[in-house]
Amino acid sequence: MISKFAKIIFVLTSLAPVLISLSLSLTDSSTEIRISLILLALILFLLAKVTLEEIAKNGEIEPIKIISLKTADHEVLAYLVTYLVPFLASISVQNAIIIYTIIFISIYNSNAYHFNPLIGLLKYHFYQIETESNVSYILITKKEIRNVQMIKHISHITDYLVIDKDIV
Repeated sequence: MISKFAKIIFVLTSLAPVLISLSLSLTDSSTEIRISLILLALILFLLAKVTLEEIAKNGEIEPIKIISLKTADHEVLAYLVTYLVPFLASISVQNAIIIYTIIFISIYNSNAYHFNPLIGLLKYHFYQIETESNVSYILITKKEIRNVQMIKHISHITDYLVIDKDIV
């Protein structure tokens, strides 16, 4: 498990679309700043992709017995408000940095980092699962799960975020 590193990557990646929104809203800023924000968003997206693929391939395999499951893909909608903030008012780069630092800290501390639209673009789905030992996790998988027995092995990304090992 690469808990802290992965958690930071996923928080940053969940905010990457904000960088694109900010770039589009900063019409008075230099082209270099706007392009830099877009490039940073792309780098974060690729870093999340590589991190997920690496854990899916090389993470420690753990058996799991799931007793309940529900989709959590819809939680991504909560991020839309964050993505639209740059368009709501004319804000300076300095104020944007302060706002998004506060949002970053909030997402990191609330463990809401796994609901990430960019991961959804990679065709991953999010499920809230409960194991036979009554522990709840968020499962990331490329499968559309119809039966809890479809998932037999996982790898931990963070303490309560796991990835389906059967997708490799």
